[in-house]
Amino acid sequence: MTALLPLVLLAAMAGAATLLLEQGGRRGYGWVTGSEFALAGIFLGPFGIDLLSEELIGHARLPIALGASWVGLGLGLRLRPNALAKAPGRHVVASQLEPIIAMLVLRGLLEAGIRFSGLPLSSIAAWALAAAGGATTRATLDWARAQRGARGPLTDGLRTLVTLDDLPPLFALAAIFALVPPHATRLVSAWQRLAATAGLGLGLAALVVLIVGRRRFVPQLAWLALFGASALGTGLAQELTVLPLAATCLCGAIVARSTRHADKLEEVTRSTQRPVIQLLLLLAGASLRGGLWTLVAAIGFALLRFLAKTIAGVAVSPLVSPRGLRVPSLGLGMLGGGGIIFAGAFSAALVLEPSIGTPLLAGSVAMVLLGDLVGPKALWLLLRGRGEVADPSAAGAPP
Repeated sequence: MTALLPLVLLAAMAGAATLLLEQGGRRGYGWVTGSEFALAGIFLGPFGIDLLSEELIGHARLPIALGASWVGLGLGLRLRPNALAKAPGRHVVASQLEPIIAMLVLRGLLEAGIRFSGLPLSSIAAWALAAAGGATTRATLDWARAQRGARGPLTDGLRTLVTLDDLPPLFALAAIFALVPPHATRLVSAWQRLAATAGLGLGLAALVVLIVGRRRFVPQLAWLALFGASALGTGLAQELTVLPLAATCLCGAIVARSTRHADKLEEVTRSTQRPVIQLLLLLAGASLRGGLWTLVAAIGFALLRFLAKTIAGVAVSPLVSPRGLRVPSLGLGMLGGGGIIFAGAFSAALVLEPSIGTPLLAGSVAMVLLGDLVGPKALWLLLRGRGEVADPSAAGAPP
């Protein structure tokens, strides 16, 4: 219990920070995507005052996996039929093509970087980093719409992209986790572990639908069903050596199409994702290991990700722009690091072998930090150039 006390205090600090930021009128995760929490974690970890030891972080692996599972459940619940029906089909297609192109381009750039620098990064680790860098956070666009009054057809297209583009990277990360499980398991092949992921998601969805029911919506039952599914799914996923976040995301997607209460269920998870991601960012920063060169390489990965997202944005821009024209700067709207994929990468990195987990964790943290530093201003410049900022002179440049 004494060893867990610092973790409990950190959770309380993250919750208090969230409350203070919202009372001050801030939107998003503090610095738009929450990188200040990652910086605070770095200060508390071995690169700072070394308050949180590796052993202490080890005690937090289960809560971290549970937090990632909760975030994944919320992603699945976004896939409600009525929500998807509002988006044009070409925007939905672009939301899946863009992260796939970004992952493939980033994997190629990483391969070139490995050969140039001589870093001992395995092929699996490079694919895991490419998966982590494929998605984009929704918080940056939410900030632009709420704080800068962004409105228009390109803003709407970007909204679909950043809402749905987590799916290909998530399932790529789940496949990688199935290929290199953290420990021995009865499921001897990757295909068996992927099938177990699908079966677990289906079983959890059936449990949620059964508890929630089809008649009157009862909030208490909704909380019980969703949190119970996350907790049960996390425990079973760890026993089956599959990625918990992938199973709960699949569960949420099935529930979203199986009950008329899907909108209210999604609201339950949405209201709690902010403090969960903040706490995960804090713990991720404190979990960084590997020395200065690991951080340098992670920053290099984050910069390569900017190039990959820019190329992917150019490729899909005809599907997103109003008249089907190519928008060379569309990738500027997608530089923010993906919070959901970050959560999955963090939980996976803690249990995978260090040759994969260490660079995956460092790269994911760097992705969030640099994405928060560059992404909001880049998005603002893109939308201002397209005339979709309501009042550019009044809005001012982002901080």
